[in-house]
Amino acid sequence: VFNALKQHAYSEERRSARLHEKKEHSTALMQQLYNECTLVHADLSEYNMLWHAGKVWLIDVSQSVEPTHPHGLEFLFRDCRNVSQFFQKGGVTEALNERELFNAVSGLNISADNEADFLAEIEALEKMNEDHIQKNGRKAASFLKDDGSPPVLSAD
Repeated sequence: VFNALKQHAYSEERRSARLHEKKEHSTALMQQLYNECTLVHADLSEYNMLWHAGKVWLIDVSQSVEPTHPHGLEFLFRDCRNVSQFFQKGGVTEALNERELFNAVSGLNISADNEADFLAEIEALEKMNEDHIQKNGRKAASFLKDDGSPPVLSAD
């Protein structure tokens, strides 16, 4: 039987340890989806994460988008906010906040000190990608990384 992460109940003394384990699984899945599949779930929350056989499973991935979608990074930030808030409310004190989780998943390492500036950086990256599409007729394969280099087109 699959249980939504939100509904999967444990005794209070075991709950925090179990949620910590689920947080680690969830973060790894988000990173795998982003880095290996080049996708952002775009509607991720505790309701779309199931617990079965000792693992977290993501569901409803059919609406996933590429990070280079015009709002892909905004969707990723929203996913990170939902996941972060769930684990923080569950008492996982070492849960990353939404900005830390976004950076951990995307590897972009946006260093803005507040949410408004962070979102402005995300929007600037999305605008840069949109401009790239307008100019070159195709999406950039990835966004800027730490070295500040421009998006790189794949050879495909």
